[in-house]
Amino acid sequence: MKIVLLFALAFWASTSALLSREYKFSVSLNDDDTYRLHWTIDNSKGTINVGIETKTTGWIGFGLSPDGKMPNSDIVTGWVKDEKGFLQDRHSLGRFLPPLDSKQNVELIAASEDDTTTVLEFTRSLRACERNDTDVPSGTARVIWAYHPADPESIDGLMQHAKSGSKSVNLLTGFGSVRAFPSGTPSFQLTTTVPSSDTTYWCKPFRLPVLSEGGYLIGEIVHHMVVYRCDSAAEYVNQEGPCHTLNGNGVNFPDDVGIPFSGNGSVQYALLEMHYNNVEGRSDHVDSFGLEFFYRTTPPKHNATILEIGQDYEAMGFFLPPGLTRATVTSYCSQECTKVGVPSEGSKVFATLLHSHLAGVAIRVKQFRNETFLGYVARNEYYDFNFQDFTFPLTNVTIRPGDALQTECDYSTVGRTGLTRGGLTTSSEMCLAYMIVYPSTNAQSCLSQSSRDAISRLAKEADAQGWGTYYGDGTSSLRQSISSFNFSKPGADVAYLDYLHWQQKVECKSVGGERLIDDAVANVSTASVEPPTVQPECTNSLDQPPTFVQLPPTTTTATVAGTSAAGSLVCATASSILLVVFALAV
Repeated sequence: MKIVLLFALAFWASTSALLSREYKFSVSLNDDDTYRLHWTIDNSKGTINVGIETKTTGWIGFGLSPDGKMPNSDIVTGWVKDEKGFLQDRHSLGRFLPPLDSKQNVELIAASEDDTTTVLEFTRSLRACERNDTDVPSGTARVIWAYHPADPESIDGLMQHAKSGSKSVNLLTGFGSVRAFPSGTPSFQLTTTVPSSDTTYWCKPFRLPVLSEGGYLIGEIVHHMVVYRCDSAAEYVNQEGPCHTLNGNGVNFPDDVGIPFSGNGSVQYALLEMHYNNVEGRSDHVDSFGLEFFYRTTPPKHNATILEIGQDYEAMGFFLPPGLTRATVTSYCSQECTKVGVPSEGSKVFATLLHSHLAGVAIRVKQFRNETFLGYVARNEYYDFNFQDFTFPLTNVTIRPGDALQTECDYSTVGRTGLTRGGLTTSSEMCLAYMIVYPSTNAQSCLSQSSRDAISRLAKEADAQGWGTYYGDGTSSLRQSISSFNFSKPGADVAYLDYLHWQQKVECKSVGGERLIDDAVANVSTASVEPPTVQPECTNSLDQPPTFVQLPPTTTTATVAGTSAAGSLVCATASSILLVVFALAV
């Protein structure tokens, strides 16, 4: 049984005395908080409003990159000089001065500077206005930043940056709502001791508060962990030990939504899981961050749950050959599962976490109804394993009985020499999506895997074409056949890519772990194809040659506000997951 409950880390909306407006989101892009990004999405206009606040009196740069590096990035540079603000739209071709775009598709809104800090505020379209621009992505945005202590002398006189870096941020959907719980809101804490080994996935069971009428979790203060629910685990409360986890941030639930615990017939125990990186190997650290849970004792209007979809990572048919430039593994959640696993009124998706490991480069979840593509539940074309965060639908997404869901994971195994199999370790792979939904679904997981017939067919082809050996159709024989595949031989890569579109088996399980339907069969190659996306008109293409953009600055004292944090997931020793909060402790 696996129930997942996910909560929020606080990335505060913030303002500064130098900023001309308030922004919904704010995050520091570097460790010493000398470069802070503020932003607000305006979906009605199709624009993003950006405020950059940097501890410098020279030029600053900001960009969207495909991989966190400078080449092929969409960049803006700007500064304040002689009481005038300057902003330039550029694009990078390599690790040298980015040339100016022929069209300046950014609009300077405000510019200001004091003795220590420069602020530039601008707006741009969410979508690319011309070939040198980049769309603001729906998932992870690989943001790059740079600055210099001096202003350039001319439009072509931009000196090489003194400091630079990159950070992954969810620009389009931002972060989950942050609640300020009133004084007196009941809460409880979970903490543990840091193990002395270098890198450890650590689990510790806890007895939850005993509440005769039960409680409903509504939020928490978090650092880095996953919490699993245990219906009966009294014998394990004084034990702790290694386990498995991931990275990312959490999300608070909407008002009047919660997860029940304690009380008769509900969750009585919890298993706390953390990822520690104890580089000094010390044994005297006590994790003082932990979790503080806030809860209510009156039932909310809706109970939430998490629907897990994707590829069964333990299945023998889930593997990746070495040297793949790009390959897409598609997983299928059938309409048969949602017919019995989703309530008649449907379940609303309010947050999604997409997950793969180090070979993953992109993940998408598609929704189909009556074989018609409805849209993306979630999409991340620039997946970053070190930044796994929740995203939020920009429009209402409701899963209804009879809907079908597809999870697509793109992988690259360039540089690897052997097969990459599914598994818990970061060198193995997964392809999963966790959707927080309410009202609760009866279905807890809907995972697919390559059918035995498909694996057998591939093994026979490999044997016939000379790049593998077919040992038979038994489980151990098929595993042995997969291990024999030599993907350096001609035809092997083509056969594998074809295999990814063969028949898959779908397994649909309830919250209690019971099978809801007999294994359904899905043929990925016959799934409905999405219609082409109709792009709106670009909203702020200035269609002019590059020039200085000037505004009178304001001169005040800046104040910096906000926090940043990071997080973790997946133990195998508890009966279900109660809470997922992603972070990495260092």
